[in-house]
Amino acid sequence: MEDTKEKNKKIARRKFIWKYIIGIPLVGTLIAFLYPVFSFILPVRKEKRGKGIKEVASIDEIPPGKSKLVLDADNNPVMVINSIEYGLIAVSAICTHLGCIVHRADEVGRKVQCSKPMNDETHCVCHGGVFSITGAVLAGPPPRPLPKYEVFVKEGKIYLAGLKPGEKLFGA
Repeated sequence: MEDTKEKNKKIARRKFIWKYIIGIPLVGTLIAFLYPVFSFILPVRKEKRGKGIKEVASIDEIPPGKSKLVLDADNNPVMVINSIEYGLIAVSAICTHLGCIVHRADEVGRKVQCSKPMNDETHCVCHGGVFSITGAVLAGPPPRPLPKYEVFVKEGKIYLAGLKPGEKLFGA
């Protein structure tokens, strides 16, 4: 009879050890390891981006040679530049390197960024990326140019009509 009670205690101890001391931490460790693996492998469903046209400024707000930081229909920052040479240009204000916001001299009121003259270029303060007025990479680590937006003027108002075909935003 006592042997049976002793055996039951040993079995209860073994169950406790396997269940609570080994089992739960082992399952937790497996979940902690496998969750990022499956998150990487399985695609994330993205919301459809708005293709709507958005009024962002009047033509008087951005005189030739100046720029303005605005938001597109999906609330992404966009730099609208009224270039003397190229006319109206709209490029994403999200750096293609790590997603920092880029700036131009007239927009931030500075002539120097990271010890470099800003001239008529767009600069990223995070890692020193420099982009031309059209969004092409001039210096620094950005892997690709700034994405361009469709932009047009109607009745003195500037409108953004989404990204140009083939362009994608940082992280997209």
